[in-house]
Amino acid sequence: MARTMKVVLTDDIDGTPADETIEFSIDGNHYEIELNSDNAAKFRGAFEPYVSKARRVAGSRTPKKKASSSRVDATKVRDWARDNGFEVSARGRLSSEVIEAYEKSLA
Repeated sequence: MARTMKVVLTDDIDGTPADETIEFSIDGNHYEIELNSDNAAKFRGAFEPYVSKARRVAGSRTPKKKASSSRVDATKVRDWARDNGFEVSARGRLSSEVIEAYEKSLA
């Protein structure tokens, strides 16, 4: 029996469906928040006076986490993924979505 899993984003402020995930950093800490388009515009508007006066630091974009086969046992991840409704191939690279879900299940 095949299952399809769907990720639904919920706005962290008001609980409505979210349109995007915003990543930001302050004081050396990195954050993510899911927001609908109205709340995302408010968020960006609140930061605009500071961003417009700030200097951009080279290489300052927060890199996306890369899936690394050395971090996880691919066989275990594939078995877990199949048991949890993810469609994964028998060989090849695992998607970052599957690896992140697996790692969250361990936490």
